Amino acid sequence: MWRMLVVLSLLAVSLSTLAGCGGGGANYPGTQFPPDTRSQVTISQGIWGNVWFWEGDFMPRPESEPSHGTVTPVVREVFVYEPTGVMPWTGGGSDIAVNTKLVAKTASNSTGFFQTSVPPGKYSVFVKEGQRLIGSSDGLNIVTVVPGAVSKIQLDILHNASF
Repeated sequence: MWRMLVVLSLLAVSLSTLAGCGGGGANYPGTQFPPDTRSQVTISQGIWGNVWFWEGDFMPRPESEPSHGTVTPVVREVFVYEPTGVMPWTGGGSDIAVNTKLVAKTASNSTGFFQTSVPPGKYSVFVKEGQRLIGSSDGLNIVTVVPGAVSKIQLDILHNASF
């Protein structure tokens, strides 16, 4: 149980530091974020998270003026790989080519929620958008799973959003 609390504490710190990658609601006044899906977790060890599609204008503006963007939970395939350094596709951006072994494949549901049981270890998690895998701005999406705990990752699809 204490391990789960440690992981959840680290998760809270990680989510509060995200800016432009799904956890920074305070950074986007007026933006409506999808509801928390934590209650859908049924596994006792592995990875869970959300897949959100960001669309529109999230450029900074006065707090009195709402964001002109939307954040929507979406159904997408989710791929879990052994940890990877990634090689960008020639198109650049966050599209990636993964050079390590696929460990698990799952899909998010209509609320954006996904989960998968995996053994303890480090993993890279990606979402399939069209024919491409995409990652975060650093492209790595590293998640650490400790014995008996479930780790969360937020997967944001940002190609239709401006920041």
